Amino acid sequence: MSWYFQLPIKIKLLISFALIMILTIIISIFAVQSMRSSQEVATYINRTLNDQYQPVARMSTAMIAVQRETDLFIAKVDQAVKSGAKLNSSVDADLRASMQELAAAASALDNDQFPQQIAFLKKSASDINSIYQNDITPMLNAGQYHEGMLKFQMDVPKYFSPVYSNLDEIRTAQLNEVIHQSGVLTDTTGLYGVVTLTLISLVVAIAIAILSARYIKNALALAMQNLTYLEQYDFSKQAQSPYQDEFGQLNNTVEDLRQKLREVISIIANITDNVSSAMKSAQESTTRLSKNASESESRTISIAAATDEMVATTQDIAKNCETAANLAQDTSNKTNEGKGKAQESINMIHVQVQQTQENSKQIDAMIKQSRSIASIVDTINEISAQTNLLALNAAIEAARAGDAGRGFAVVADEVRALANRTGSSTNEIAQKIDLIEQDANGATESMNRALSGISDLADDTAGLESVLNEIFEHVEKVAAQITQIATAAEEQTTATNEISSNMQNLTSSSREVAQIATETQKDIDITSGELARLVKTMSAFKLQ
Repeated sequence: MSWYFQLPIKIKLLISFALIMILTIIISIFAVQSMRSSQEVATYINRTLNDQYQPVARMSTAMIAVQRETDLFIAKVDQAVKSGAKLNSSVDADLRASMQELAAAASALDNDQFPQQIAFLKKSASDINSIYQNDITPMLNAGQYHEGMLKFQMDVPKYFSPVYSNLDEIRTAQLNEVIHQSGVLTDTTGLYGVVTLTLISLVVAIAIAILSARYIKNALALAMQNLTYLEQYDFSKQAQSPYQDEFGQLNNTVEDLRQKLREVISIIANITDNVSSAMKSAQESTTRLSKNASESESRTISIAAATDEMVATTQDIAKNCETAANLAQDTSNKTNEGKGKAQESINMIHVQVQQTQENSKQIDAMIKQSRSIASIVDTINEISAQTNLLALNAAIEAARAGDAGRGFAVVADEVRALANRTGSSTNEIAQKIDLIEQDANGATESMNRALSGISDLADDTAGLESVLNEIFEHVEKVAAQITQIATAAEEQTTATNEISSNMQNLTSSSREVAQIATETQKDIDITSGELARLVKTMSAFKLQ
């Protein structure tokens, strides 16, 4: 039967239904014929028994009773005659009753198949009753029992043999007809044998139908098992189908879908892992950027405070120089005190120079870090573009899969939207970093100029000590020197104010960098959360 299971389902169903219909029609025809023949035979036998055989049997029984009562009557009369006993009027009571029954049985005979025999039987019964009523009864009433007996022996018994003969003919003919109909019934029984064989064939057809149904059930169970594996996100299992028909094609189609979905999910899983790793790196870089920006802001604020202090100091120097011009006469008395203050100014200027150099180095480091961040942002942009491309490919593959890939299309769209959002955020970060680099470069140039001015101031202040040593000899030159110092102090104040302004701008830029880094950190956290959800979703798929 293996060839049968390799046929298409449509052919199998047509064969089963056609076989069942043919056998059903054959059974119906034979059953109708058998029922019709059986009904005819049963009707005939019933009619024969009820309408023909029973009246004849009654006639035969009545005739036997008449013969028996006749013999009894003759015996009674003969005994009475021999013994000289007197007979009473009831001696023929049983005989009269049997005569009446014979007349009733004869009148009940009515059969078109045996008209002569029935007519003879009716006439014989009528003659016997007539002889008994017209001839025998008057003699018995007159007490002529012996004469009546002799008359009865001579006239009545001669009817017995012909009556029995006609009854036998009728019964024989009826029996032959019953036998003939029984033969017909026997032939009908043969038809029942044919019907039995037909029923056996029907059982075979039903068995084929049951086997086909079981085959369809098993094939559907295999297909449902494969679909259940897909529903459970289990791509590592497969229920092999041994069939080559439509069910086998269905299982092969499901297997192709499983392989394609497995490939797509593997690609998405790899992309998710790569994006997750990249997002972790971006998150760490953004954290460092935010931390460095905060530190830069703090240091810039410190530099701005020091610059403000420098402005105040140079203003004090200018005031002191003006006071020194007015109090030149007191300079000699306060030379030692001036030398000490000059030394303090020199030390303070050196400190400011060192701080300014340190700030310049920090700004250079911040520029380098900004460039490093820009490199990281470029990497994130490349990852985002690759993620967008891979998500687009995944969406195309999911669209090819039809309804079964609709869920993967949604995941691919979410990944693509996430990649676009990441690219937009990184572009904003890159723009902010460019602004920071520009501001930092400007601040560096300003710091260099301030450093040059402070160095000049340090050189000028270094000569103050020698001037103070010679102050006694060059009192007349003090005013001119103090004027020069005042002029330098004013220039220093101007440069310091410019540095303070630049430091404020740098502080603002650092604050913006910190804010952008914080926002980027939030976006990366959101993206990381979405990636975590995606990773969790992808972990539900079993590929091995």
